[in-house]
Amino acid sequence: MGDVEALKSIRQEVLARIDADAEDFVDAFRQFVRIPSIYQDLAALRTASEFIADMLTSAGVKTELVASGSSGKVSVLGRIPGTGRAGGRSLILNGHMDIYPPSKAWSMDPYSGIVRQGRLYGQGTDDMKAGILAMTLAVSCLSRMGVKLAGDLYLHAIPNHYNGGDGTRTVLDTGLRADLY
Repeated sequence: MGDVEALKSIRQEVLARIDADAEDFVDAFRQFVRIPSIYQDLAALRTASEFIADMLTSAGVKTELVASGSSGKVSVLGRIPGTGRAGGRSLILNGHMDIYPPSKAWSMDPYSGIVRQGRLYGQGTDDMKAGILAMTLAVSCLSRMGVKLAGDLYLHAIPNHYNGGDGTRTVLDTGLRADLY
């Protein structure tokens, strides 16, 4: 099977996995939204980091909690090692888990993770809990499927983008690099 055919096959497997596990994915999103990871709440931010780390670890992704550059806050760094095949490029998926406090305009509990008419509502869903969870689920799915990537795939979830990007800068200062960010 050539590279193009292999990629098509992997794509079909991933899409089938998403369809089969859709309810579990929505449930994970609801759980993540229920964590009130406001940028100043160290305990909630730790819980959010551990939630993402646990999802990755349970999927077999090598995962660690690493310094974020902000006292009391830890980032998540997961990695699926590449095979080193020629032409393999590495990729870092990066995003934040910290959110602003909810406004008084909410007409429901902003941490309920309620689903109405096919939409999930909650503080931080669009900035950027949906993005972090989508990346986490994608990396977890690839790991569970045993997909062999040519280059390393990293997931870096930070608790402190409101601090001027400390989480991202801190991990890059350790020497972590990739071909694509």
